[in-house]
Amino acid sequence: MILRVLKYSFVQAKTKALKAGSLSAQDWHYLLSAKNLKEIFRYLLGTPYGPYLGHLGPETGFQKITLQLYASLFRDYKRLLKFVPSQGKGLLKALRRRYEAENLKLIIRGLFRHQKKEIRELLYPLEEIDGLDLKSLLEAPGVIELVERLKESLFYAPLKEVLPLFQGQGRVFPLERTVDLATYEALVVSLKGLKKGDRHQAQRLVNHLIDQQNLNTICRLKQVFRLSPEEIIGYLITGAGRLNLKKLGGLARAQKLKEFLSLLPRGYNDLKAARSFSEIFLLMEQIIARELIRIGRKDPFQIGTQGAYLLFKELEIKNLERLLTAVGWGLTLKKGALPLVAELERISES
Repeated sequence: MILRVLKYSFVQAKTKALKAGSLSAQDWHYLLSAKNLKEIFRYLLGTPYGPYLGHLGPETGFQKITLQLYASLFRDYKRLLKFVPSQGKGLLKALRRRYEAENLKLIIRGLFRHQKKEIRELLYPLEEIDGLDLKSLLEAPGVIELVERLKESLFYAPLKEVLPLFQGQGRVFPLERTVDLATYEALVVSLKGLKKGDRHQAQRLVNHLIDQQNLNTICRLKQVFRLSPEEIIGYLITGAGRLNLKKLGGLARAQKLKEFLSLLPRGYNDLKAARSFSEIFLLMEQIIARELIRIGRKDPFQIGTQGAYLLFKELEIKNLERLLTAVGWGLTLKKGALPLVAELERISES
């Protein structure tokens, strides 16, 4: 324990300082009462997001504002990676790689649709994908050539394997799902490099993320792509999470929402309030927010503290992104669209 305290004391102080800049329930109250993007933008200038927005004008569109919010998240990853003990770096890098994977999927879609120029402005502000230079990948003439440029990354072998399926179907879906699977499988592997004192809370974080990803995948493939249960199971992440393969198989085969919800384990009872498959993802996000806050109050001298902070900030930005998008399009946010805000309000009222 003493050794862990010594290892994590400095990075814990850094994490605590970063966490102090999180938006409060009062901040959210003001942001939700804002009439337009200008008011939201001006308010955010007075928060720790301000330095990332200062070069933008109040007339800037919500998409560019959102990407700058994510720039602050990636800066925090960079800061913490400098100071966490070497055995914890793998977990943080694996968490950040989820955004590198989103960029890779976007590049794949851009090349497939011959829209390379259009997708450049939509990429998360990261310079690489699994150690490979982003600019070089963007210069690939096509999808097959892009895959060849990924030889030094963990994405190469699985993508190479599904290229015939991509060519036969003429759609990028198999490639996108393969990128997701490779990303989350690497996240599971990152836990193996942790010692016992670090692994417990980190495992809880990863379990929730994988369960959320699997539930979202089942609902999406069932509702949007109309895939069979057997096909859906092939796209799920196994080896971690509270939902084992047997439970995931049952969920994939469930025909109605009521049956689906009845199959969820006790720890996910809050999901049973869902009135549609699409609500499950948001309710799961609130469960994750609650877990992140809980971990943040536990033993601070373990890598789960840094992981929880970064994931909490991620949720904060996702909630801001939904708010900015709704206001930018002149839409009304549906109740429950901001799970983190709902959890902060619940805590402040208790």
